Amino acid sequence: MPDEWKEYIDLDAALGRVRGNKGLYGRMLGMFTASEEFGALEEAIEAKDYARAAEVAHGIKGMTGNLGMMRLFEISAQLMMQMRAGAPDEALVAEYHMALAKTREAAEWLAKEL
Repeated sequence: MPDEWKEYIDLDAALGRVRGNKGLYGRMLGMFTASEEFGALEEAIEAKDYARAAEVAHGIKGMTGNLGMMRLFEISAQLMMQMRAGAPDEALVAEYHMALAKTREAAEWLAKEL
């Protein structure tokens, strides 16, 4: 994996979770890239439905944690907490968008390579 993506996906940790089954992990990456959760989070934030946004961010946090996507996991956890408190910080939302884009890019590349 190119070094630029290693901060977005911890491949060793992720493969450890699936007992080294690269085929399974590749399928899971495909499910990640096709997930509708990201759109649901955007919709909830735009609608200022922060309770729903916190719920969706919680799901994203779990998904990314299981896939070894620790940067996106950490940001999703912070978003979830901010949503529960009322409203997200715009800088954190921007950081989330950047991390999501980079993680998706890495996941798409990696899914093809496994």
